[in-house]
This record gives sequence, structure tokens and C-alpha cells, in this order.
Amino acid sequence: MIETFQNTLFPSVGLQWALAGTVVTGGQPISGPPPAPDISGGGWWTAQCDIKLLTSTAEIRMWRALAVRLGSGAVPIVVPVIDVAQPWPAGFTGAALVPHSDGSPFSDGSLYETGIISYAVTGDASLRATSMQVTRSMGSAIKGGEFFTLTGPTYGDRLYLIGAVTDVDGDLFSISFLPPLREDYADGTFADFQKPRCTMKLSASALSSIWPKIERPYRGQPSITFEETFS
Repeated sequence: MIETFQNTLFPSVGLQWALAGTVVTGGQPISGPPPAPDISGGGWWTAQCDIKLLTSTAEIRMWRALAVRLGSGAVPIVVPVIDVAQPWPAGFTGAALVPHSDGSPFSDGSLYETGIISYAVTGDASLRATSMQVTRSMGSAIKGGEFFTLTGPTYGDRLYLIGAVTDVDGDLFSISFLPPLREDYADGTFADFQKPRCTMKLSASALSSIWPKIERPYRGQPSITFEETFS
């Protein structure tokens, strides 16, 4: 099972999601800007995280252990998107939490997380498509600018970002998005707007910054950059 990056253990003080490699230029001409046709296939996701200051030996140990597990970029990890601009129902800014039927939590004090946003792919969606239809059963209407995740049998959790939305008929929406679909998705595939995430790996550019410089009084502030992986 692929590990998930724990934002609760290592909160970000700065976080940037971006699509890299979306444009491939033809080189610098004698005069004027270089041509930049989009022949990239849609690029790939990167996520740059500046982690809060690690101030205890326990935090530093946990961070070092994570750095080892990531294997210098050889090991995939699921990276969640932390974003408030999702289609939460009116009055909600996060998932509802409930205990067991007898009112008790889990042994660590945590609760069940209930679904309050639910969309599904409507009609089969093909590899490399940048538009499709989705049907809502729970949550607010999508407007554009929302992240969502589709999970497929080949590449697992993949992240997409909506650029435009058309309200087709009540709870049916036509959306355009990037990057292009990573694989085929069947009618009824769950489109996860509540917990968007992407399967990634440690970027080569993060191989030094992931190891924090420890300063007196024994604290350090690492940063980490992930990039989408297809291996």
C-alpha cells in the first residue's frame, strides 16, 4: 500500500501546486520570443511544501524517517491537496466527523470522516480527454478552479483541476480540466472533490532541502518538493 504524506504531522507554512512541462519551446529565434506550442501532453503536477519549524526531537526523528522511506525519489507517495475552494455544502469547511455507534472514538481519539461531497463521472471518459461530464449527488455546485481526483487501475490516484464548468441540467455538469486524463475512466467512477490527492515521488530538486539543517536549540525547517510519478 502506498504511503500518504501526513499533513497533520508536518503542516505546510507555504504550499504551491503547479503543472510543470506544459509548454515545450522550439528554441530562441534570431528575433522575437520563441514559439511555444503545447506538445507536452499536458505536463505533470508538482507540489512544493515549506514545512513548519520542527522544534522537538520527536518531530525531527519522524521527518528523518520519512526522508529515508522516500528513497531519494524511488518510492511513490500519495500527496493530499489542502484547499478550501472545494464544493463544500453551505456552512461546511471540512468533512463531518462522527464516533462509533456507541458514541466512542477510535483508540487514538480520532473519529470517522463522513462523505459530504459526492460527484461521479457520467459516461465513459477516455485517455487524454480534457473534458467530460460529472453528476452531483452531494455538495455544492462546482464553479471552476476546484481540484478533484480520479482513481484508476493503472495509475492510482490522479489529480485534475477544473478550468471551466457548464451547468447542463440540474446536477449534471460539463467540465473542462487539466492535465489530460491519465487513463480511461468508466461511467460512474467516483470524482473525489472532498479529498483530492495525487500519486507522486520526491523530486530530484528536493534531495538536499529535505534534510533540514539543525540549529540551536535543536530545531530545523525542511522543505520538500514532489512531482507526479508514472512508475
